[in-house]
Amino acid sequence: MRAVSGSNEATAVFSAYARDYDAPRRRLIPVFDAFYGAAVDALSLTAGPVRRVLDLGAGTGLLSGAVLKACPGAEVDLLNGSAEMLEQAQARLGAEIGRAHV
Repeated sequence: MRAVSGSNEATAVFSAYARDYDAPRRRLIPVFDAFYGAAVDALSLTAGPVRRVLDLGAGTGLLSGAVLKACPGAEVDLLNGSAEMLEQAQARLGAEIGRAHV
């Protein structure tokens, strides 16, 4: 797992809230399922099976988890500036981590 440096201030804020980041997502994004579902649905536009996805700003792995569920066999690379957020993604993906690189 490797954190990519970006704005130190933003990274510090996301790192500080990494453990509690997911809890308010559905409240803060009223169209939560449609929001993440649209990104996953867009993968069906590919000419063949989805083999690899790059999740930029992956945070806690919400989108990566949805991609892995919708595209069995896909490999997901997560990129985020906060190591603490990536630790949460690793915890979220659990058994799926064999198909995801955090």
